[in-house]
Amino acid sequence: MAVTVRTVRPVDRMAQTQRTRLWLRVVGSLVVCIACGVGFWWLVARAPWMRVSEIQVQGGNEGLERQVRTITQEYIDSSWLGVRGLTPILDTEDLASAIASKSDVATVSVVKRYWHTVQIEITSRTPVGLWCVSGECQFVDEAGTRWGVAPLSRGPLLLLVEDERAERGREGEIWRGIRTSQALLIEL
Repeated sequence: MAVTVRTVRPVDRMAQTQRTRLWLRVVGSLVVCIACGVGFWWLVARAPWMRVSEIQVQGGNEGLERQVRTITQEYIDSSWLGVRGLTPILDTEDLASAIASKSDVATVSVVKRYWHTVQIEITSRTPVGLWCVSGECQFVDEAGTRWGVAPLSRGPLLLLVEDERAERGREGEIWRGIRTSQALLIEL
């Protein structure tokens, strides 16, 4: 007859209870930390009282003001976590450069008005001529800055420059000469 011997380990209920309490504390602490983090993120990034809710644009015509509003709204909404649209941390210089690079704005000034307003003052460019390369024309202002897409047209009030050179590095030199000749023609 075979006898089976089993060793019985004593159950330490106090140690088991302490381990369970430790795990509950760790899990509870993690849940509280996550809840606090989400609550803080909502207060900082998603709270309606911290977000830009009004965009005021002054200067330019109605179409340009609408374009600047659209660019500003896209800039504010482009952040993944929504932090970019907060009034206190809105980068006005970056927004001004985004507006100046995407539209026909000569000067732009962006000012934050706490808590909900961004005020943008713009000056639109005034075209004095057209610069055409291979049938594609752009407007040119007094400083020689090219922008936008212009229709190909000719007439006594517009200065049309046909640039047939392959290189594009010396447009400023030619434009200074054209401006000088244009001033002489206007004086005559």
